[in-house]
Amino acid sequence: MKKILFIGFIGLLVFAPMTSQVSRTVEQSDYHGIWWNGQAEIQKRSFLEGYHACSENARLNLSGIRMAINTIIEENKLEGRYSRVMDSLDWNILAYDFSGVMFGQVAGMIDKVYSNPLNQKIPIHVVMSQVGHLLKGRRTEKEFDEYLVRARKFTDMFYK
Repeated sequence: MKKILFIGFIGLLVFAPMTSQVSRTVEQSDYHGIWWNGQAEIQKRSFLEGYHACSENARLNLSGIRMAINTIIEENKLEGRYSRVMDSLDWNILAYDFSGVMFGQVAGMIDKVYSNPLNQKIPIHVVMSQVGHLLKGRRTEKEFDEYLVRARKFTDMFYK
């Protein structure tokens, strides 16, 4: 029981900051399509490079937490019961990993997303992560488009 509570606590530590960051970013962020479209190409690439570098520590921390949780799961023979948690951790670890992809390519895809006026309100971190998944082959074009539709609905709740 203590180990299950421990896993729950670790999950809370990992996901609570992420959810509060999403809502805070949507409410306060000026970093969305209007901001992005107003930047010069060199500024866009510099922003992406900086974001990628800063998120490296977060990816390393999530990887360490994933390894610790996985050890607990294996020691207690809990395989399969926490696969959704592990999948979510893996997805978040990979979210801003643009290794092997040119920043110009990422910027071009973000330009394409924000060229649609309906996508202007979607925060940049949301678009960046999904573009990263698309360019790395972790998301299909159809899944990407469906995600943008859901993201528009979500942001429309905050930007009336």
